[in-house]
Amino acid sequence: MSETNQFTDAQLAAKAETIGRLLPVIFQRTLAPDGRDALSALLSVMAHLTLGVETTLTAIDSFFEPDRARLDFLVFLAYWVDLEALIAPDQPPGLVWQQQADWPALVRQNFPTGLDRLRALVAEAIPLAQQRSTDEGLIRFLEVATGLTGFEVLEREDTPFHICVIYPETAVPHLPFIRRIIEFQKPAYLTHCLALAGQDHEDCGFSGA
Repeated sequence: MSETNQFTDAQLAAKAETIGRLLPVIFQRTLAPDGRDALSALLSVMAHLTLGVETTLTAIDSFFEPDRARLDFLVFLAYWVDLEALIAPDQPPGLVWQQQADWPALVRQNFPTGLDRLRALVAEAIPLAQQRSTDEGLIRFLEVATGLTGFEVLEREDTPFHICVIYPETAVPHLPFIRRIIEFQKPAYLTHCLALAGQDHEDCGFSGA
């Protein structure tokens, strides 16, 4: 069965017939049975435009739900909730919008844990924003962005403005991504270091070590 864009010939014909029945009878009488007339062509165009709008309106809620949004709108939602730095860290603000064809590659390259993790992060953006600059917020952000658990944040009174982020062994493949998340989430005045869970953390940048 042939298709015109995303709609089948049968869908277009049915919609054109529905629109045609709304016309005054004098116009309906001019419609040729084989559809080879100007009014039938106009109805076909109207059917295509109408089906497009109806399809969009039927699924309009999916545009704004992170777990259902298509990739281009997921990127849009991520920008809305200030995740641009994780999707396009090396680009000037807003430039990614001019490169829609590159979005799949950008997401794969800069968000290596996958679309499901990005969807989860966008969905939890509000509570995460409320916890930003806290140990709990950083840990939760890392858990959602990676899909892993076992992160900790250590602080010591003898070394102010410094944190040590403990990561599980399963997070080793994503260390560059984790470093970007920490830089993105921590207060600017904090320094930080990373340490593998289960190892000695006394040398993790603490002055009293």
